[in-house]
Order: sequence, then structure tokens, then C-alpha cells
Amino acid sequence: MRTTPRNLDGATILSVVPLGGKCMARFSMQEARQLEQNLAHIYDFARFVDAKACEVLHLEADGTVRREGRCFTTWGRTRRCRHCTSFCAVKSQSNFEKDEISDDKVYHVLSAPVEIEMPDKSILHCAMELVTNYPRNADTRAMCDREVLQLLSRAKDTAHAGVLCFNVEDSCIYANLEAYRAFQVPPGELEALRSFFMTWLKDESWDSPWESAAAWEQEFFLEGERFVYRVTMAKLFDADGHYKGYYYTIRDRHGTMEEQDDAAWSRDKLTGLYDREGFYGAVREELDYGIKGERCIICSNIKDFKLVNELLGEEKGNEILKSLAEFFADLAMDSGAAARLHGDHFAAYVDRARFTEKDLLDGLEHLGQAFDSNSFKLNIHLGIYKIQEAQMPVSVMCDRAHLALALVRDENGNKVAFYDDALMERTLREKEILGSFEEGLAERQLAVYLQPQVSTEGDLLGAEALVRWNHPEKGFLTPGQFIGILENAGQIHRLDQYVWEEAAAILKRWQGTEKEGLTISVNISVNDMLHLDIFQTMTDIVKRHGIDAKQLKLEITETALMGDIEKYRKLISSLQEAGFEVEIDDFGSGYSSLNNIKDYVFDVLKIDMGFLRQTGNPKRSSVILNAVIAMAKWLGMRVITEGVETKEQVEHLRSLGCDMFQGYFFAKPMPVEEFEAKYFQEVSNVSALPEAGR
Repeated sequence: MRTTPRNLDGATILSVVPLGGKCMARFSMQEARQLEQNLAHIYDFARFVDAKACEVLHLEADGTVRREGRCFTTWGRTRRCRHCTSFCAVKSQSNFEKDEISDDKVYHVLSAPVEIEMPDKSILHCAMELVTNYPRNADTRAMCDREVLQLLSRAKDTAHAGVLCFNVEDSCIYANLEAYRAFQVPPGELEALRSFFMTWLKDESWDSPWESAAAWEQEFFLEGERFVYRVTMAKLFDADGHYKGYYYTIRDRHGTMEEQDDAAWSRDKLTGLYDREGFYGAVREELDYGIKGERCIICSNIKDFKLVNELLGEEKGNEILKSLAEFFADLAMDSGAAARLHGDHFAAYVDRARFTEKDLLDGLEHLGQAFDSNSFKLNIHLGIYKIQEAQMPVSVMCDRAHLALALVRDENGNKVAFYDDALMERTLREKEILGSFEEGLAERQLAVYLQPQVSTEGDLLGAEALVRWNHPEKGFLTPGQFIGILENAGQIHRLDQYVWEEAAAILKRWQGTEKEGLTISVNISVNDMLHLDIFQTMTDIVKRHGIDAKQLKLEITETALMGDIEKYRKLISSLQEAGFEVEIDDFGSGYSSLNNIKDYVFDVLKIDMGFLRQTGNPKRSSVILNAVIAMAKWLGMRVITEGVETKEQVEHLRSLGCDMFQGYFFAKPMPVEEFEAKYFQEVSNVSALPEAGR
């Protein structure tokens, strides 16, 4: 509800304190003092507030500022208001408003950000608070009461409980049958129930109930029998953040208390933990109870869990889920709650003092050891949100913990990440990328780049097809800026298929020219295997473009082959029979490299650039590299090494028997037009060129 100022030139005031949108008014000290005086005649009170220090500011005639005490004492509080409009206004540079209660009166508070230029030219950042008492009549009261009841109907934590709902004037406007039954008051006698209930509460003491939600346990005696109730109190706000009333819930804790608690919240059938709704309710109850100390929400994700049932079977998959459930139950023991939210996603509400990051990593390692094998490695990530605002919906807390999972990169054993506010910005950027992906494909903003692949003699053999994004708003995007986003969203197979089509079109364009004998390598990922019929898709592409299958080389990553060995063996064999050359990509980067070349027949082995990185023992690295190349030759495979950056690496790899090279020593990835102009004029021997990319 907005208050209309009385006896005021509206144009003047609205230019100073607009009632919506972004604003930041700046005044001299003299102008600010005059503004405060003028507004004090219109509102019940007007004042400047240092929102960070929670102090009222008095602007003196001599240009100094006197601090007149804490602003929250106006409302009978002992600390900062939970929904401080001035703090929000200064932080966001926007106006904020709410209703406040003091001495049984309802006030409307409007805060606007203000900058005051001091005599020494420094800037004082503060807020102006404009406060007006509401006139309340029967009609407006009835309307607000309906609003309160509508808000209460959306509350999710009132099941199995008595409920009493009050408006801003402390009138009880609703009670359910459980509330009447709890105190044995005849249904319908609302005023009698209110009077009895408030009398019962008289001995309960806490800081002003308007400060925050509260929870406690309280006894009730009836005919000599003792009852124990857990009582919670919570405020009600509308979608705009305006205070509308409050309600109490009363849960019977008499008798078998623990059994009642277990029955109150729903459980997951497989693990016995809370399910999603049960977890939200249990955590909300604990938070409302006012538990002291730092609390966290921990959420999990099993990387590539969709492959587990295919790889190990549903029974083994359920065994993994049950083991992870035990891990979360142990985390939450005696101090929290644990849940299986859905699928392989678990959550725990935990006392921060109960764990360290090392504890979590050790627990994950121990859990993984029970299931790791030559063909499968259990990879669990944890995201953690430190609870800062207890009134935040539990679902939002879980969302923030899940956002933290995006920070996990599996580098150096990193499997745990904490949420910070920068993640929200990152998430918004990711949504922008996903939102523009469809348009990017349709308008061909995603461009194929080619990186040359050369022989030991320096002859150009072909190229690997990579991709860059010429985004109309964000500019040139490298793969690191969008590939991971598309992978996490399950959309990377659409990009890969786009690149395959583009590569085939390039090869078609080269037919009948000096470039006709060149090949282009394209990547096939685990996501492609899950979403596409690879054989049908690839054979359709080469047929549609009228090219030879051997020109389109297929690089399959190690992780893409996790699963049914026989199925993928038949796929690779079928592709080779159709004329495709199949490479195993990034050899040495995975955990089952040797198993893959044991189980499958490849034409080419592509060595991961990690073998070329400097180590503390280059001799051992050379021995391993030599063995890998020799093994590939014994198995009838040609060898290409990517990531080659120096002449010394080229010479060393050539001496070990490597057949082909790819890397910055020869050239960085480049647009197709640049590739064609660079390598197909008069020069065909890449080694004769300057050290491109250096």
C-alpha cells in the first residue's frame, strides 16, 4: 500500500523520491537539510539513515553530521530489522517499502537511496526514510485479512499442526480444527481460542516476535495430564515484501515424540531418508526452532550416473544410492536431516562444525573404493551452501548448493565447492548462453575452425574440426565459454552434429581440387552416444554430402565407451566397415585407457597432450610415451600426438615413431577460409612454413 503525501507539490517530491525503479538522488548538505524539514511536515517522520551502521543522521547547520542513535529502536527492537528497507535501498540503489508495527500501530515505511555532498566535497551515502501511519477502516481491514489467509494457504509447513493466524492488528482471523482440538475449545469460538492461547503464551519470552520467526517447546496441562507442544511463529509477507500478518503452529510433542516426528515428514522408499518435501519441511522446522551455530546445506551429484545402470545394472545402481544415503545420514547424525531429493541427488542439513572439507573428501574416496573397477569409477561431487538467511525457502538453499556443483572441476582432487554470490551471476550468464544457442545454430553464428594435422615429413594430412562462437552480443566466444554449459544442459550433441555437417560440407567443397585428399577429424562424445544413433547419423551425413567416409575421421573419447563393451565394439566395427577411420581420442587422460585398446580395434591412437607437459621426472615420461607408441604400433594403429608446441617435441616424438602431429608449433585453430588461404596456394609442406602459432 502506498501513502499519498498531503499538502505537497507532487512534482517536486517525485523528482526527489520516486516510488519505483532505480534512483539515486544527490543533494548538497543545505538542500538535504531543507528536504528533511519539508518532508517532516508531510509524513509522521522523515529522516536520513546510515543503513550500514543502522544510525539516524542529523544534518547540522554548520555542515557536520551528528549520529542520533540506532534507527531500529524506533520499532522497539534491539538489533537491525530483518527486512531493513534502508539497507536494501542503498545496496540496490532502488526504493524499498514495507509495513512495520509499533505500539499496536501499523506504519508504512518507504526508503530511498540518497547521496549528500559534504562541505569537503566527500559523498555521504545514506537512505531517506519516510514513515506514515496507516488509517485502518473496516473495509481495508477485511481486505487485508483476506490477503493474510491467501498467504497462509501457501505455507507448506503447517501439516499435522494446529494453526492460528493473526493480522497486523493482532486480531485472530483463522484457526484450524487441530488448534481447537489441542486446547479443547469448541470449534467456531475463535475469540475464546485466541484469548486462551495468548494467555497460555504469556510466560514465554523472546525478543520481539516481529524481529524474526521463533520456535520453542511449551507445556500444557489439562485435567492433570501433561502435554508438550512445539510452537513456531512466522511472519507473512506478500510477493512485494510487504508485511501482512503472522501465524502460529502448534505440534503435539507429547508421548512418543520421535515416532510422531518420523511420521510427520514423508520418506524415500529406497533409502529411508526424507524425500524432497519431507526434507524441506524438516529443515524448515529446525530453522524456525532457532538453532544456534552455523548450518549448511550439502547437495550431491554423481557424475555420469545415467551410465551406471547401463554399465553395472539397476541392482548395482541402487546399491550405490543406498551407500550414498548412508554417507549423508552419517553427515546429518544428531544435528540435522538427510534426504534423497531425486535420482542420484542427495541433500543434508548439517552443523558446519561437524565436518571439514578433508572429512568430506575422505568419505567420498572411501565410498568410491567400494565400487571402482577397471571399467567404472564412481565420481561424486558435493556443493555446499552456508545458511545466512534462515527465512530463505529451503528449496532456494538447495538450489544454491546445486549451483556450487558447477565449480567442481575434478582437478587436483577437487570434488567439493562452496556457494558464493558470484555463482548467481555465473548462472545467469549460462542461462543467456543456453537461451541464445538455438538462434546461434539457426543463424550459423557457430563457426568451424580447423587445426592442421601433419606427417613426420611435414606434409599436411588434414585437420581437426573445432568450433568457435561469434555471439552477436557477447562477441567471440572460445569453447571454454560455452562447451561445458552445453554439456551440463545435455545439448552438446546438437552442437556436435552441427559440426559434423559443416565438416562434411567443407570436404564436399574440396572435391575436384588440390585439397581433395585431405581428411577432417570430428569428435564424438559420451553425450552423442546417449542421444544419437551414431552409425545411422554418420552414414546419412556422408551419403547426403556425397563424400568418401574415410575423409571424415571419427575421434571417440575414452569416456564415451563406458558401458556395454559388445555394443560399442559392434558400433566401431560397423563404422569401419562403412569406410570410416576411428580414433581413440585423448588417450591417457582417462582411467581405463589400456582396457579400451584391449576391448576395441581402432585405426588411430591420439595421445593426450598431458604426456607432453613438463614433469619432475622427464625420463619416466619419455619411457611411458615410448611404450605407448610402441604398443600402438604392435596393435596396428597409427599414432598422432596433439598439443605439440616446440621443435624439440617434434623431433623427440618422431624418434619414438609418432606418425602425425597437431599443435601450436604448426598452427592454432583458424577459420576455414584462413586455413585454405594459408595452406593451398603454392606451399603444401607445413614444415617449410614459419613456426606458425609461436
